Amino acid sequence: MKGSFSMNENFSTILTQKRQEKSMSQEELAKNLYVSRQTISKWEKGESLPDIEKAQKIAEIFNVDLNYLISGHQEAAQNDESLKILEDRVTQLEDSLQENKFIARTNGWDIIKYLIYLVGITIIGGFLTSAFYYIKH
Repeated sequence: MKGSFSMNENFSTILTQKRQEKSMSQEELAKNLYVSRQTISKWEKGESLPDIEKAQKIAEIFNVDLNYLISGHQEAAQNDESLKILEDRVTQLEDSLQENKFIARTNGWDIIKYLIYLVGITIIGGFLTSAFYYIKH
């Protein structure tokens, strides 16, 4: 229950701060969220919390990360961004690795083809040499 109080406290403080930063009244915010002004007042006093859909809408209105709005920790948004960058980089590296494997396989087959051609030419050359030698004698 203590963690719940902390979340209420973080949320109510951040909600009030962000609303005031935008010079928005409780009434204006209430209209945007389709709730009463009294509901906004209860949220700001920490007496209740919005449902997840309303919390997401509040995060959008104030252009903040939902994790920050609920927990008060700014790192959550930064970690999400860092994670996305890391995922993109891993994807690029995997794509590059697949390209290199394809090139390596292609080069390996090219070498095998050249060896087969070389052996084939040598065998054909040997037959021709034998045939000419046989015809001359």
